[in-house]
Amino acid sequence: MRANSVTRFIGQTFHRLMVVGITYRQYPTGRIAYAMCRCQCGTEKAISLSALRGGDIKSCGCKERERISVARSQPPKKRQRKREWVWTIEKAEYKRRWAMENKELRKQIWNRSIKKYPNRRRARYLLQQAVKSGLMPRLPCEQCGAAETHGHHDDYSQPLNVRWLCLRCHAAHHRQMKKAAVTSVA
Repeated sequence: MRANSVTRFIGQTFHRLMVVGITYRQYPTGRIAYAMCRCQCGTEKAISLSALRGGDIKSCGCKERERISVARSQPPKKRQRKREWVWTIEKAEYKRRWAMENKELRKQIWNRSIKKYPNRRRARYLLQQAVKSGLMPRLPCEQCGAAETHGHHDDYSQPLNVRWLCLRCHAAHHRQMKKAAVTSVA
């Protein structure tokens, strides 16, 4: 830029910055014009004219500091997530404590489910062993393509015939099955 074309910016305001002077910095690639700017907060700073004209820089940094102070004064969403996370940990701790205190009851419940549904237990065990040994690869979800999946047995008499579903799709599938069972009974 020519000196005359640069001096025309003196006195102009760009967002919070007012140009009070022009300075140049020499670089190996050439000379770059910088505007000496006074911000509304009173700070003076040298800012490249191209960044100033392009709207890349709008203040001396005070605008960002104000935004941060406002954000800190308001309760952030992350704190609520942290509370939920703490609650989840407390819930898990409660479940763990209950399990430790009620070992006999847990054994009774486990044995009851094994006796009540022996085919289900056998099918799950055989699938688990097949996946561990590498005979049956764990595939992505059939519905959404998620990588982390569960094997769903439509028929427990065929333990290696499973549908691979992610947790969300698996839960949705069971809700649909429950709805279908309720509507067929009614």
